[in-house]
Amino acid sequence: MPILSDHPDRQHYQQAIKRYEESVDVLKAWYQYRKDQRSADYAASAHGFNGNLRAKYTLGRGKVTTEGRQDDDIRANSWQVSLDFTYPIWDGGASGAAVKTVRLAEEKARIEYERTRRAARAEIVNLINRLDVSYRKLQILDQQIELNQNKLDIADYRCRDGQISRITYLESKIDYIEARDKYLEELKKYLLDKIALQGKYIG
Repeated sequence: MPILSDHPDRQHYQQAIKRYEESVDVLKAWYQYRKDQRSADYAASAHGFNGNLRAKYTLGRGKVTTEGRQDDDIRANSWQVSLDFTYPIWDGGASGAAVKTVRLAEEKARIEYERTRRAARAEIVNLINRLDVSYRKLQILDQQIELNQNKLDIADYRCRDGQISRITYLESKIDYIEARDKYLEELKKYLLDKIALQGKYIG
């Protein structure tokens, strides 16, 4: 029979609940929301009154001759800065519609993120409760297996001694096997829930 691993204590469960915002589903929803938010901000920045700053550096060199004499080299390096503003007078409402579309996608992503946060915490709490219930069932089933094992040993001795029939012995063996099957089925559920809880987090 498989050996039941250590059951997480209450402190471990409290830490898991506090870390619900670090779960994979919540982080995925958060990154999607931030992506849609940046897309909406970019689309909105391209619509309406815009300004473009331009800078230009010019390099000027030459020689100056005065009254037949040649002076030293003259350098006329300079900066030129200009700020241009643009504003779309009319585009048929296409820009406004595009901004509204991406803002709607942003709002949907935000709602989905909030829903995922609430669902993630509830799911983690549910997994913890199921693990506790399953662990208690496994303890009871383990005791039943031990009890049925003792009954089977007694039935085997009495059957070989001729005190009971072979059918009565087989009935005791069936009870023992059924108890083992129940234990294995519950252990499977317990381990799957434990893996699901551990798989909720990244790293």
